[in-house]
Amino acid sequence: MAAKFWTNWLFTDSSTYLGFFIYALFVFSTFSIAGSEASIFFIYLISLWRFIRKKGLGFKHWLIWPVIIYMNLTVLSGYLNGYPGIDHLFSAQTNWRLLLPFVLAIAVLEVEQQKLVRFLFIPLLVVSAYGIIQYFTGADWLRTPERKLTTLYYTATDGTQFFHGKGNFTHHLTYGGYLLLIFPLFSLLSTAKTLSTRWRWFYGLGSVVMLAGAISSLGRSIWLGILMVFWIFLFRISKILGILTLIIGLVLSGWIFQQVLSGETKHWQVIDNALVQRLTSALDVTANKDRLLMWNAGIQGIQDHLLLGIGYGNDENVMDKYRIPLAEKNNHRFMNDASAGVHNIYLQTWLNYGVIGFISYLGIVFGLLLTCILSLRRVESSSWEGSIFWGVIAGISGFMVAGIFENNFRDGEVQTAFLMLMGLVLHQVYRLRN
Repeated sequence: MAAKFWTNWLFTDSSTYLGFFIYALFVFSTFSIAGSEASIFFIYLISLWRFIRKKGLGFKHWLIWPVIIYMNLTVLSGYLNGYPGIDHLFSAQTNWRLLLPFVLAIAVLEVEQQKLVRFLFIPLLVVSAYGIIQYFTGADWLRTPERKLTTLYYTATDGTQFFHGKGNFTHHLTYGGYLLLIFPLFSLLSTAKTLSTRWRWFYGLGSVVMLAGAISSLGRSIWLGILMVFWIFLFRISKILGILTLIIGLVLSGWIFQQVLSGETKHWQVIDNALVQRLTSALDVTANKDRLLMWNAGIQGIQDHLLLGIGYGNDENVMDKYRIPLAEKNNHRFMNDASAGVHNIYLQTWLNYGVIGFISYLGIVFGLLLTCILSLRRVESSSWEGSIFWGVIAGISGFMVAGIFENNFRDGEVQTAFLMLMGLVLHQVYRLRN
């Protein structure tokens, strides 16, 4: 009798619990990786229970195949290479959440979409404002004094100090990468004609705060990603304007690159400001020597492990073989040890998981873009669905550009944001099909 009661109770209220943890995921993702992972665990658990009770587990979409291939290769590449240790087995700890979008695609039916997005918007607005405050003050109010992670970047000649904005995340690039993915969504939702004027204004102004938060991270890769986002915005307004802007941007980039190689950028007048100093440091080859040598080491590692890669967690065991000779030859001392990777998600993925792992990763990100582009043919650009598709196209495109200079896909918070966006996209696709 008791077993029947609990079974009926769980089954009857499973929708309520599932909805609660979906809301919790979107809230926690803005400030707590532990809260996000706990929410994902319960979303999986309840969805599995519903599957057992014949209510469906996930959305069958072709994007599942590059995801599954990627998940398996993260384990197999290290095992097949035969390197000592079992670190490659723990790669599952970083990839177990990759199935989330296919579960969310159906699970989001249990909540009100617009309400769900607001649950993400409000805490994210607070976190963005917090990062801006950190940039000017170095505040780290949410950690105890002995655990503060304040990072000073620049002190002006008048003594004014500027810090990396990082919200409640542990690293400024994690914070910037999260905002880079999400702020385009709210920028585009501000144009959705199906929303009330009030919420369109809220989303528009809020996205500006989020953009400022991303800029306050002082991540140059994030800034490049933001430029890509703005280009997508222009392209959405006018394809001709987008193409002209692209041509002008390529010509300007070529001229700047030529200036960098010739050393002329060293003579440019520099304003005594943290943002300007950070930007101009990108134009100095010597200031970026560390990253260039990491890329060099990564390419050498790929050449020696072309098919299978070196496996998950083996950077510290393998890469010094390439890094040490490069450091000696160039009279350089690396700022990070080998376990930090090569700061390029494409080189890093190929290095760790081989050519098939690299292709499967590209299959995930380009597959998501392709899904959005194809789906746009079935909706109005200014509709709720169209705004989500365009917002994800812009966010993922910026994320892919930023990935040339960082490994953000492996940060739990950034990956969660990526998967939430992917889940929202698949949910729209599911609704359009049904």
